[in-house]
Amino acid sequence: MPVWAGSLIIAADSMESNHKRIVKNSAYMYIRMIFIMLVSLYTSRVVLEVLGVEDFGIYTLVGGIVSIFTVLSGSLSGSVQRFLNIGLGEGDLEKTKGYFAQSLSIFMIIFFTFLVVGETLGGWFVETRLNIPPGREEATFWVYQFSLAAVLFSILQIPFSGAVIARERMGFFALLGILDVCARLVVVVLLNKYGSPDNLITYAAIIAAIQIMQTLAYMVFALVKFPECVLGLQWNRNLVREMLSFMGLSFWGNTMVTVTQQGVNVLLNLFGGTMLNAATGVARQVNVAVLRMVECINTPIRPQIVKSYAAKDFTQMTLLFEKNTKYSVMLMAILLFPLVLEAEFILDVWLKDVPGHAVMFTRIVLLESFFAVFSYSMAAVVGATGKLMRMEVWGRFITLAVLPVAYLVLKSGGEPVWALLISLVAQMLYVVYLFTDLKGKISLDVGAYWKNVLRPIVLLVSSLAITAGMECLFIEEGVARFFIVGFTVVLVGGAVIWFGCLDKSEKEFVSKLLKK
Repeated sequence: MPVWAGSLIIAADSMESNHKRIVKNSAYMYIRMIFIMLVSLYTSRVVLEVLGVEDFGIYTLVGGIVSIFTVLSGSLSGSVQRFLNIGLGEGDLEKTKGYFAQSLSIFMIIFFTFLVVGETLGGWFVETRLNIPPGREEATFWVYQFSLAAVLFSILQIPFSGAVIARERMGFFALLGILDVCARLVVVVLLNKYGSPDNLITYAAIIAAIQIMQTLAYMVFALVKFPECVLGLQWNRNLVREMLSFMGLSFWGNTMVTVTQQGVNVLLNLFGGTMLNAATGVARQVNVAVLRMVECINTPIRPQIVKSYAAKDFTQMTLLFEKNTKYSVMLMAILLFPLVLEAEFILDVWLKDVPGHAVMFTRIVLLESFFAVFSYSMAAVVGATGKLMRMEVWGRFITLAVLPVAYLVLKSGGEPVWALLISLVAQMLYVVYLFTDLKGKISLDVGAYWKNVLRPIVLLVSSLAITAGMECLFIEEGVARFFIVGFTVVLVGGAVIWFGCLDKSEKEFVSKLLKK
């Protein structure tokens, strides 16, 4: 056999192995997501019963420090994964060890910074500026301390959980997520049945303990399983500059998105009151559930994209990028049509009192997320290159422009829905901007992208729009139409994907998978 033929066979075997790993990891992520959603829906209701409205409000308010960390956590965790994947993709164990040791050093500094600021400025703010019900000052103090402890251990967890994802051990990642929600469920059930001297303090303490145990589990697993994970600190000035630059740009981008979303909420509150905020909150909850399902595809593919870039296998990287975009957007389309068309019925069943504007807000937010899925796939490739300036800084000014434009429209008497429509248009413009940036970075073939990605998506979306749209025109709204639309979307969507969206190699892979 010629050498080149043997190389092709090895490459094909390697690609199929990667695809199998991605499918298996996606399955783990789906199981994790579905289990967490179902348990969390029940747990959140019981927590309110156990704590009562007043104490639940205190926990939500004081524990809000966790939400501040969420923005930082997302950018830092993604950064750690990216650098570890670079080292693994290059096959350089020593370099990967250096990235991990440097990550530990950076996060130890962040740990102590949060500790000092939390115990000084944060403690002062909680004790002197928050409106706490009389007699609950001591409970508030302890809730804050336990919440801060949970945040600090979350910071320590990032390098180790980043290593787990970089190594594509999604089974363990999913298991810990499931154990976490199960532990929280057991806690609230026991408190509901037996109680304690102060349920608020007890609940906050146990939630912090669960976070500490989760962090220790990630640490032990990573230290035992991965040779690059070794306890030790390192300070390489050039490496620190490279990592902090990436983290800083990523943090800036995430912050701009958060500021824009919260800014829109503030504008809606100023021009329409809390009812509009309630409507937005409902829309965001539906949206988060949908995006979690799409994330089950994105998370397992991201490490492979970075590793392919690090190995200078740009053909494989482009292939993964195209597959990631196509699969994610097609899944989003199938989820989107029943939710958008049947939003009013779904919200009526889910909620006793549906806030005004909630139906329209939900539909617009879901459409915005449809276009956001395109940007998630592009961002994975841009992140692999490490060149974030255009994406996270200049591109995010498009996102931030939503606030002044929405303010002027609302100030001039525009309907509240215009604020979300402006956000939708901004997301579409950001996707176009990101595509032009990506095209220059990896020399993307526009014709191939249309053929491999956009054309199948257009075919699927147009087919679903015609089928589901006709059903909504001729069938009266209700339970029957909801199930008919949902069933038809899945059936027609599956047929269109199989016969019109998948190429020969994809069909062969799916057939082998189903046979096994």
